Order: sequence, then C-alpha cells, then structure tokens
Amino acid sequence: KEIATENFSVSSNYLGNNIKINLDKSFTFNEADENTAGSYTYNLSKASEVNINLDESIYFTKTDDQLWDRVRLFEYSNTQVSVQYEDKEIYVVNDLKFSLNQEKKIESVVSQFSVSANFSSAQEYPAVKKGYMNFSGSYYQAENEKVDFDRKLDITDFQLKLDEALLDLKGAIKLSKTTTPSGKLDVAMQKYPDLVDIMLPEEFFVSKSFLIKAIDRIVAGEATKSEIGNASFKIIFSEK
Repeated sequence: KEIATENFSVSSNYLGNNIKINLDKSFTFNEADENTAGSYTYNLSKASEVNINLDESIYFTKTDDQLWDRVRLFEYSNTQVSVQYEDKEIYVVNDLKFSLNQEKKIESVVSQFSVSANFSSAQEYPAVKKGYMNFSGSYYQAENEKVDFDRKLDITDFQLKLDEALLDLKGAIKLSKTTTPSGKLDVAMQKYPDLVDIMLPEEFFVSKSFLIKAIDRIVAGEATKSEIGNASFKIIFSEK
C-alpha cells in the first residue's frame, strides 16, 4: 500500500503537542496484492489541514508507546472530495467532517466522536447513487474495576441513508470479559429489504433472504399498508 502526493507538510508548536498536517488538493492511494492492483485518487476542493492535539509532547513519546493513545483532539473537514478509481469518478463526497476528543479519566478513557458526510455519484455502475451518514457518540475503555464494563459504546445518533433506504440507531452496548454483553439499541429502518440487500455481503453467514424474513416477522401485524418495508424495534442484549 502506498500514498502519494506532490505537496505534504507537517508543522508543530514548539512544545510538540499541537500538530498540523497540511494536505495537498490531490493525493493517490495505491494498493496491490498477489491477484489485484488498484489506484484511488482523491481530489479535494481545497487544500486542507488535519489538526491533532496530544496530551504530551511528541518529543517524549517512546517508540513502544501507541501514539494514538496520546491523541486528545483530532479534527478534519473538507467541503468536497472527489473519489476516483483508475481515473473514473466513483463518488463526490460533500461536507465531510470528522472530530475526535479523547479524555483520560480515573475510571475510563472517554472518546467522543462525530463524523458526517453526504455523497453522490453521476455514474451508472455504483450500487448506491446517493446518501449520507451522521454518526456521533462516545466510546469508553475501562481503566480500573470500578466500572461494570471493559468497553462501552454510547450511540447518540447514527443515521445512514443509501438511496431511499435508511438505518437509524440509538442506544448503548457494554462489553465485559466476565459477563455477556448488555445494553439496548433502538433500531428504525426504511425500505429494509433494500437496506439489507445493499449492506449485507454475499458470503455473510446469514443470508439476505433469511434476515429480511426475520424482520418481516418482527413487524408483522404492526405496519400499515403505507409502512410496508419499514421497521422499528429494539435489540436488548440483556436486562442489565
């Protein structure tokens, strides 16, 4: 794998804990294995900047430390990104925004994140022609035994629209080495047969038809004629 660009620069304050990565308006990502090779080109509407704040100077970061654990703020945004594969445009991504704030507390490391983008394609070959994603929430990693989880994910808002199909998730999940997963997810879907067909891989251990029939049974008798293909239900991992 290789990333190539004509212009690229990294700057820092004198303490070495605020780093700015300046990206050119175009860069290429090349990947290859024994059987295939491909090249993706990303054309940005403007040169952009990645802003990174660390909790400690990068000068004192040891080689065996995980640099990502030092990150306290990570921000990036761009108004428009054109994605091409082998010189053919696949998608145009608009209003791309990503932010991550990490805070180390006594009981856990809290990572608050937010990512959003709209995308569209004028080409015929992509399976999905337009859509958007909004995802915000918090991820917790336990630091001691005072909390009742090892990992926890709070989903404040997750919306993924693929053409006319929509997935909406909210809720929380706790994971522990000693107990079964606990928590609850509120799930809402529009045109779920299309959603399953787009999102589920062909080689998945559950077939698309099986999952669609399972959702049909969950909402059987609840949907009106105008709501056929839509579903709302809860996934409860345990009563905790």
